[in-house]
Amino acid sequence: LDELVTETFLPWWSLQRANVEAVDARVRALLASAGPGGPPLEAVAAAVAEYLREQVGALRADRELESAFLHEALRLPRLGEAVAAQQQAQLALLAELHVAIGSPSPQLDARISLGVVLGLENAALLAGAAGQAALPVEAVLLRYLGAIWPSGR
Repeated sequence: LDELVTETFLPWWSLQRANVEAVDARVRALLASAGPGGPPLEAVAAAVAEYLREQVGALRADRELESAFLHEALRLPRLGEAVAAQQQAQLALLAELHVAIGSPSPQLDARISLGVVLGLENAALLAGAAGQAALPVEAVLLRYLGAIWPSGR
């Protein structure tokens, strides 16, 4: 059974990666289309908030499955390696974004960004459909982005 769980994660993550790459592409497009000052923080926060709403709304079952994989990764070394590789891929995408905005510490900012996004995602999952509207997702993202972006936009 342990091997089956691990073997199930790999193709599942390949499908999930498309969602991560889509939000990455959207934020990159915002960065590319903006002038020298970059895109307004509101636009980036809105793009990430939309991604989070989709993840915990339409794709809720996938987030629940992801949570189960994370818990199983603690006891299954091979699955733990696969999950760690998946997280490294996410961190690499985020670090590239932080380089694009001029971060002096893109790897560190990528880790913090991943923590913020996962924290908001988990809070929204726990809040359920009824409580999600009350979560200040965009406000949290705006405050965070304003604090880390070098230009202070």
